[in-house]
Amino acid sequence: MLTGRHQRFLCEKILDIEIRAYPDLLITPKRFIELTGMIKELFPTESEQTYYIPYTPATANSKKVGAKGKFVEIYQQYRGIAIECGVTYKKKGAKPKSVNNTGVVRLGRLDDVSEEPDDDCKEKLELLHTCIDPPEVVKHYWTVTSRVRIKELVTNQGLETFDYYSQYPALAHKNLGVDLINIDFEAIYPDKESLLSEKYTLFEKQILSYYSRIKKKNE
Repeated sequence: MLTGRHQRFLCEKILDIEIRAYPDLLITPKRFIELTGMIKELFPTESEQTYYIPYTPATANSKKVGAKGKFVEIYQQYRGIAIECGVTYKKKGAKPKSVNNTGVVRLGRLDDVSEEPDDDCKEKLELLHTCIDPPEVVKHYWTVTSRVRIKELVTNQGLETFDYYSQYPALAHKNLGVDLINIDFEAIYPDKESLLSEKYTLFEKQILSYYSRIKKKNE
């Protein structure tokens, strides 16, 4: 099991990559869960609860509990610094809110979302509501409809994450879902579609090398 200092180092490095990759997006609860899973894969002895415990809504018998964990602590510190420096902002007088796993879908920017779907695009969108196979066909349809779907995300502020995933079941498939997300990432941030995978591959090598040196030093 990693020491507290090493756990914090790990979280800081991961959040540094996230902030560089998504400079104008909030890190969602779903993303924190994914990041925690990555740590668990790298370090099987680590407890996921150390890094992220999702928000728990209030029930008839219990009060709501805000998200907890090292990711949350460090992320809030980063956000506070960014707000003070004017890099990002929060509404004047607004209180920080805990965001649950069914939070509103938020996208940063897209230069052109004015296009309307033609009949062919509408047909492919309908198929994506049920189609999960074959993967290559799904990815082709996803690419063709990318800007239309992103327009919906940008303009429909009431659309929630759960609803969006329910509309497109292919997103729930582990490997295919990642490919689909990358397609939309490329539509918003051209020429940067491999940034996350490249960063995390490099990051994994650096982390394993770092802890290998620590282990040898302590032997």
